[in-house]
Amino acid sequence: KVAIVKEYGEDIVTFRISDIAAGEANGDTFEVTLFDDVLATGGTAEGLANAINAIKIEKDGKVYNVKIKEFVFLVELDDLKGADRLSPIAPVNSIIHL
Repeated sequence: KVAIVKEYGEDIVTFRISDIAAGEANGDTFEVTLFDDVLATGGTAEGLANAINAIKIEKDGKVYNVKIKEFVFLVELDDLKGADRLSPIAPVNSIIHL
């Protein structure tokens, strides 16, 4: 569980490290694509990305980093500039722009 404090309140997001560790590492890093339905201000995605990027996974006696490879959103609300907030972390791809 990760508490994410945003401009209008706090969210609790839950994810399983074991799901990340079940994938295959690219060198010494597990890369994660963060997929979400709507990109507004980007606060939730930014908080989750920061939490995921801070993880270390130990597998088969080796320690791996975890990194957000990209963000993918079904819909992006362009006027709220969430992509500007997230692009320093990883590339942002949205299917629909409103």
